[in-house]
Amino acid sequence: GTEMPELKYLDAADKELSIKDLGEERYIIEFIEPDCAYCNKMIDIIDAYRATDNAYNLLGMSIKSGDISKFNKNGEHTYMLINKDDKTDALVDLIVWVPTIIYVEKGEIKLVTFGLLDSAADIQKNADIAFNRGE
Repeated sequence: GTEMPELKYLDAADKELSIKDLGEERYIIEFIEPDCAYCNKMIDIIDAYRATDNAYNLLGMSIKSGDISKFNKNGEHTYMLINKDDKTDALVDLIVWVPTIIYVEKGEIKLVTFGLLDSAADIQKNADIAFNRGE
């Protein structure tokens, strides 16, 4: 696995947060762009995943500026990515298609998916694969 950079982002009150603030061993990041049609189609799927039992913490990170409020109808979970360090820039450069979902365990990227997923179950299936829970 590749090391996950320390992503920094702003909450609704413009307070700077860091991915390290999560304090979680396993989490999922969805990279979006506010005007991306596929990202907008994923809103309900992402919200449904977050509502499932045993869901991992899933944060949205916008890589382009714009109105992200529609992604936060059911709580503050999507943020504006703000850091511009070399490691983060290199990661964002690899995101050629949004939405991109990255599954992270112990600071390492375990799985990356590109494009629209059909259901919350698909997110969980990918998480199970990434985190070796799918026997």
